[in-house]
Amino acid sequence: MRRPLAGDRLTALGRRLGRGVLLGLLALLGACQDRAPVVLAQFRALGTQFEVRLVGATPDQVERARGIIAQALGVLEHEWSPQGENMQRVNQLLSRGETFVPPPSVLRLIRLGQIIESETEGLVNLGNGGLTRLWGFAGEPAANQHPPSQRQLDAWVRHVPSLRAIESDGLRVRSSDPNLLLDLAPIVRAQAIDLVIHRLKGLGMRHVLVQTPYEQRALGERSGQPWRVPILHPGGSSVLAILPLRGDEALATVSEYDRSFIDRGQRYHDLLDPRTGQPARGLRLVAVLDQEATRATVVARALFIAGPRDWQRLALDLGTHRVLLIDAGGQVWVSPRLAERLEPLDPSAAVTIVDPVAP
Repeated sequence: MRRPLAGDRLTALGRRLGRGVLLGLLALLGACQDRAPVVLAQFRALGTQFEVRLVGATPDQVERARGIIAQALGVLEHEWSPQGENMQRVNQLLSRGETFVPPPSVLRLIRLGQIIESETEGLVNLGNGGLTRLWGFAGEPAANQHPPSQRQLDAWVRHVPSLRAIESDGLRVRSSDPNLLLDLAPIVRAQAIDLVIHRLKGLGMRHVLVQTPYEQRALGERSGQPWRVPILHPGGSSVLAILPLRGDEALATVSEYDRSFIDRGQRYHDLLDPRTGQPARGLRLVAVLDQEATRATVVARALFIAGPRDWQRLALDLGTHRVLLIDAGGQVWVSPRLAERLEPLDPSAAVTIVDPVAP
């Protein structure tokens, strides 16, 4: 899969939003065995909590890093938030088939989304915002959420939108499909992490961990030791294993519990299969280790939707060799290249080593 571009040009708007919209909290955590201290910065953006841990940073670097992160996330909150005026305007113009100039970061994600859709065989489709709305996952969850009717889903499957319907002429775009509705949620958190890492590298930071509850990306080490991040059981009830991260690596996890509701005893989650219109079935969790958070997230989502019968073939096609899955029966499947890195904590887990290259 083509590596996603990292970073957009920040604007004065980000400087205004960085302090007004986001909460930045810097707290000194202390030294680890007399080594460099770890500084924690927390920010709220794009509907989740971002945590940034800096090692060996000077006070000046910490302050500059905080400003850069707040500025970057402020811009992305304004341009990418699905409920914000910007994305609502973009989707309105797309649905009317008008030609317009979207914000540069949105244009970049449209082009990236076209690549993602092609290389994941349509399983990760950023034009499926209408299906997300149909299931009630587009905004805040409703108190009494119910699945759409089979008739509605059948109508959707007959006319699944594709980002191929968006034509680009330089900076201008237009859509030939009135049913296409952009849904950037599958990748925006990971894109934000990759952007933050890109900015911190430019600051000279070499030992960093940036994470949300679903994605982590690490640079360097934590005071001479690898960054150790947990892989949780579905639902987050306990830790399945610990994965040491060292150098420049990212881990992304998707789970049936990330965003879901229960209706008449059945759980419905937002990992929707565009081939059926239904939540993908057969797997409960997929974790993927890669170099960038965006790529890890896209691959994890694609494998989850591909399901237990087809994930190995798709992983091979995508060049993914470091993956962990939990199926509907609770069986844990781990590729050899990831298994050798894991520090298992749950002795009760039934684990099978399986290579994506040999389905």
